[in-house]
Amino acid sequence: MSVSVTRNDDGAMSLGVSSTHSTSLRYRALPLYSQVFRRIAYALVPTILRTRHEDFPRAAAITSTSWMDGLRGICAVLVVNFHFLFTFSPIAVLGYNSLGPVSQHITALPPLSFLWDGASSVNIFFIISGYVCSYKALQLMQDGPSNFGLLLQSLSSSVFRRGFRLYLPVLCMTLFTALLAHANGFALTDHFFAHQKIYFPGTNSEVNVPRFNTLQEQMGFWWQEMRTLTNIWESKPIYPDHDRHLWTIAYEYRMSLHVYVALLALARFEARYRLIALCALALTYTSWYRWEGPLFFLGAAGAQWDIISRQNGLMHNEALTDCERLPYQVVGAKNEPQLFNRSTGRSRQARRLLLRVLTFGLALYLMGCSVDNHKHPGYGYTWINKFIPSWYRHRETKFPKSVGALILLYLLSSGPRNLHRGAWRTILESDIALYLGKIMFALYLVHGTVLHAVGYAIPHLVWTLVGGHDSSWKWMFGMLVGWIASLAISLWAADIFHREVEMRCLRLQRWIEIKCEGRTMSGSDSLLRDPGVRRSAG
Repeated sequence: MSVSVTRNDDGAMSLGVSSTHSTSLRYRALPLYSQVFRRIAYALVPTILRTRHEDFPRAAAITSTSWMDGLRGICAVLVVNFHFLFTFSPIAVLGYNSLGPVSQHITALPPLSFLWDGASSVNIFFIISGYVCSYKALQLMQDGPSNFGLLLQSLSSSVFRRGFRLYLPVLCMTLFTALLAHANGFALTDHFFAHQKIYFPGTNSEVNVPRFNTLQEQMGFWWQEMRTLTNIWESKPIYPDHDRHLWTIAYEYRMSLHVYVALLALARFEARYRLIALCALALTYTSWYRWEGPLFFLGAAGAQWDIISRQNGLMHNEALTDCERLPYQVVGAKNEPQLFNRSTGRSRQARRLLLRVLTFGLALYLMGCSVDNHKHPGYGYTWINKFIPSWYRHRETKFPKSVGALILLYLLSSGPRNLHRGAWRTILESDIALYLGKIMFALYLVHGTVLHAVGYAIPHLVWTLVGGHDSSWKWMFGMLVGWIASLAISLWAADIFHREVEMRCLRLQRWIEIKCEGRTMSGSDSLLRDPGVRRSAG
């Protein structure tokens, strides 16, 4: 129902109320096939172009962790960029001047190289996942033994839901990919992948999903890969042919379970000792050659630190300067207040700002270390190889990039909020960033199939039209058109997948949990009815 305000000839205003009831009746009067067609057609319309009032995007409420959603959304786009570029050029993994002329390009230098820094993006995903997975449980622990019942209930629910949250959308997307492969949906790129060294001179190991003669064989292959992907006892990365980018999903699930077990073991600890224990676990996982462990557990440690800081009032109020918070000091026998030296306060602020800028620069510098830096050191990064611990064997570049990501997230977390939240927080909490954060998981799942179906073929089609790619401008033009088209299609597909699949998986997950608990749906279970509600994938 909508309300409109009109003004008649003599200036009086009147209210008009229109109902969607008649529209609904007309829709139901249509033949069934027409209803189905209209429903499918409307489902394909991007959220931003929808006309129904109930489908209008809702303004996201800004919370203390909203910037994390925005950051993850931007990082998801960077992952798409990386997976597109590294197929066509080794520049995606090389540092500047690390491997002769092919690496002597300005785009190999930070900050331009951040536009496709998929490795740092994955590190950020893992750190934020550790933070998000542990925050609620740590809050309940902070209130003491009186909340241990709620804590156990929360951890039990988290462990139960985690597998469904991660794997239900994965199963749906990979099933679609398998059916698409059986329907010869990758024919556009099959020829290019058959001659990969010629058409894809990058550094990737991408393959198209094999096509089997019968649907039964196709489904059997799909099921075998999904069974392997869900194996929580396998510590090595798993690269399914249906989408080799899904190796991170298994890492997410396994390490989430590790974090939940650790939280249960540390529930009775004092907060400060729990913080120390989480950091110790991060170091222990490093000694086990598990590079992902420190990211998750230090993310959890960051959540514990934030909770302790807020409780003790250590989180400074950025709306006030040091001078405004400490306007007086007591001196003299008469205990008379005198104005605090404002120049001292400004000097202290300047030093803090300079320190943050330098630390921010250090974080970006470490994250700018190329993926192939250990084998082919880039300009300005040779010295880093001497300080990489032996525990990062075969994953050497993970060390500097992980340290850089941890520093960056700490700076963003401890940065200004509210009216003075800072430029970076403003960007990360913008509508675009938060929208990308909403569809982040869907974008991660769909972009591989989009690239293999059409994305990797677009540059070659463009080069055919412009007469090859023997010159720099032709190569760049084909890559630019291919990247824009691939990203646009991926975002469109992610928007659809988020609405039509991911949200339904969330409702199914919640319904299963309610049924298994033997209770009926209540008002608190509105997720089952409201498709606009989003739960974090991290």
